[in-house]
Amino acid sequence: VKGWEISEDAKSVTLFLRKGMKWSDGAPFTADDWLFWYKDIVLNDELTPVKPSFLMYGGELGKVEKIDEYTVKFSFTKPYGMFIEYLQTQITYAPKHYLKEFHPNYVPMDKVKEMMKKEGFTLWTDFFLDKNEYFDNPERPMIEAWYPLDSYDTPIQRLVRNPYYWKIDTEGNQLPYIDKVQRTQLPVEAMVLQAVAGKIDYLNRHISNLQNYPLFMQNREKGNYRLVFGTPPGLNYGTIYLNFFHKDPVLRKLFRDKRFRIALSIAINRDEINELCFKGLAIPSQQAPSPGDPWYEEKFGKAYTEYNPERANEILDEMGLKWDENHEYRLRPDGKKLRAVMIMLGGEAQEAPYAEIQELVKKYWKEIGFEIVVKPTDVRLWVQRMKAGDFDIGGYAGNAGSAGYSPVKSVFVFPFWNSCYWGTQWGLWFATAGKSGEEPAQEVKRLMEIYDEIRAEVSMEKRISLYKKAFTIHMENLWLIGIVNRAPQQYFYVVTNRFRNVPNHLQMESGSNCRSAYYASQYFIKE
Repeated sequence: VKGWEISEDAKSVTLFLRKGMKWSDGAPFTADDWLFWYKDIVLNDELTPVKPSFLMYGGELGKVEKIDEYTVKFSFTKPYGMFIEYLQTQITYAPKHYLKEFHPNYVPMDKVKEMMKKEGFTLWTDFFLDKNEYFDNPERPMIEAWYPLDSYDTPIQRLVRNPYYWKIDTEGNQLPYIDKVQRTQLPVEAMVLQAVAGKIDYLNRHISNLQNYPLFMQNREKGNYRLVFGTPPGLNYGTIYLNFFHKDPVLRKLFRDKRFRIALSIAINRDEINELCFKGLAIPSQQAPSPGDPWYEEKFGKAYTEYNPERANEILDEMGLKWDENHEYRLRPDGKKLRAVMIMLGGEAQEAPYAEIQELVKKYWKEIGFEIVVKPTDVRLWVQRMKAGDFDIGGYAGNAGSAGYSPVKSVFVFPFWNSCYWGTQWGLWFATAGKSGEEPAQEVKRLMEIYDEIRAEVSMEKRISLYKKAFTIHMENLWLIGIVNRAPQQYFYVVTNRFRNVPNHLQMESGSNCRSAYYASQYFIKE
């Protein structure tokens, strides 16, 4: 897309495509590819039973129409000024000339079934979706810098430059500079060893953490590589979720009492967690924006983060939560021991020491009479239990948004559907217009009013002001308890010295909103 226009009422956005663009097989890239995605994929209830959330607005599905070969218009029933920002992370087109050969709207179903049978499929929807698999089906045309010769799960996936790639550099040279790319699947331990030895030109995922940081720093000269830093997405490690919809009425009432949440928060020694788990490099904080984000204010992250167990005990005393006769634990209003189980997301290798964080939280909370049992839980079961409300306390991480991923897209900030973990039944109530779930308190309703205002607003300046109002409400209510935000040194890329033109965020001007080092088509190899 080379440009766009938003209507005065912000109910429609017109996109202007680049004339002459082509798919990787040389076929023209036009508005027909956008209409095919909308009419033949999105509107097909078999292929897309649940419509894309970014296209659902005002309770209705947006419309897409072709104005001419290179102009597409999206229309909605209500103002949707933020739609362009949503498009940053969405693919809203598909290669019609290729995919129509597998779609019953264009070929007889008998022919589709013949092809399905040859390739071992029993459902045409599975067959079609497999053909449309992004970066996995080598036959599917693309518009990216490289296209694959092998499927994604191949031990070594080869990619080659797209001869029709549409970007050029300032001197008119067609990008990408690099002709071939090779992705090799390795266990995390092997990735680290290969990267330290300088055998991987470019690597970030699974190895970028503070545990590996000293190792990579110490071996830079020997491995002939450097570390390049991106802007860390706004992750908060160790974020704690209380079950506001607990089946136990005593715990439910306790968890919904803001005083209790404040006491738990100020009982946590975040500075000690930072030193022990992050070498003092992380940022003690609630789940809040990071410095550099346009909606950042220092007060958000610092809300109720001062370590003050004495005050925490006073608050619990004021709430009437008495100690047992031996002063070892507190008693619930019904006389039972104040106790809960924290399910902590575990399983595969993680980029943060979650177990160590929550064991420290367990120690701090014991000092104020609240006993918790930390139970590591496989990621799939953890998500399932959190969504179902089958837990006491959840422990994992949160995301308050960052450059390229604004807070309005984060289920950790707004309960805009029932997978936000901290407000599942409220999210369901909003999603069903009050037909299901539980009606939330006025503060949550105001939060969702702000959410709607943000999505409708065209002005970025006004959206930033609304984000700040949302975080003010969050910090006043403390629905989530944050621990530390990710350290800048924690988000690095291991890059060999022959691999050039990878931007380093930490060397850029202050305030840069470069989220990471993703300018792949401009990378080159210096022999």
